[in-house]
Amino acid sequence: MVHNTRRASQDRSSGITIFQENICNYSACEGVKTFALQQIKKATHACNHLTDPSEPDALHDFRVALRRLRTWMRANKHHHNVKGKTIKKLGLLTDSTNRCRDLEVCKNYFNKYVSEEEHLFTDNSKELEILLGNMSRDYELELANINNHLPADWEKLRISLKIRLNTTIDTNRVDDRLPHVVGKYILKICTAAVDQLNLIHGIEDRAAIHKLRIYFKRLRYLLEPFRFQMTAIQEIINFLKNIQDLLGDFRDAHISTALLTLYRDDLTNTMSNTFGETIYQKTIFEILLEHAGRQELDRFDRLRKLYVNGDFQRIITDIRIIGEELKGL
Repeated sequence: MVHNTRRASQDRSSGITIFQENICNYSACEGVKTFALQQIKKATHACNHLTDPSEPDALHDFRVALRRLRTWMRANKHHHNVKGKTIKKLGLLTDSTNRCRDLEVCKNYFNKYVSEEEHLFTDNSKELEILLGNMSRDYELELANINNHLPADWEKLRISLKIRLNTTIDTNRVDDRLPHVVGKYILKICTAAVDQLNLIHGIEDRAAIHKLRIYFKRLRYLLEPFRFQMTAIQEIINFLKNIQDLLGDFRDAHISTALLTLYRDDLTNTMSNTFGETIYQKTIFEILLEHAGRQELDRFDRLRKLYVNGDFQRIITDIRIIGEELKGL
């Protein structure tokens, strides 16, 4: 049995409607500034609500805003004055929240499975309680650590970004059109995605699969602002959302396996009696590891079918066509 513990991918791109006129009429300089400032605003709102129980998705929204912002700035790197090291800090700031996010996914992942297959754990209730308790404890510690450093770190970065974005661009490319610049970058990512796709031969090629997921995310982020001007883009975005969730499920299963292995080793060291005899039953880990393995294998099989059926190739071809059209505007 395979369970999906990921939240259904929602359309969080409503901020893209900030373009009050046809985005294709924007210069690259105008477009990068307008969209970047909106993402900064969204990230700031999310950061200010990290401890607000009424906004449980604040950390997720913050991470998405930073990824969108970083993708946008890299795509238009010749049309703003933000330094490369500042853009790199966006990635580092996102990375600082990775463990918290991984623990949250893993905790929810196993809580859901345990609640649906409770009979499998009747002989391991004490060990299960300790395991999930340790996960919850570590998650809360990571969340507290994020709340201690993230607001100040983001505020410093936010100020630097806004100052740079509001300075005059000193370049001979100020007349470049936004769709032309973004279209060229989309074509570049399509080539990289094809190269990465060719590196995937089996389930063990997890690094290549993860990289492919990153490329599809970037393509989605770059296409979304143009979806109101080019209707064909919406269907592509819908496919990218689905593939992003599928690739995310695959990675979550792998992360859960890695974290569970660490907790298994820790539990072995902490749950021993005075005679040095292990007093927990390893079957709890065998059950959970087998489930994570099934989840990962199921998602890989779905990915493989998409490749065999030519769906990956078709979507990349469709995106290339859109990229060429944008480049020509």
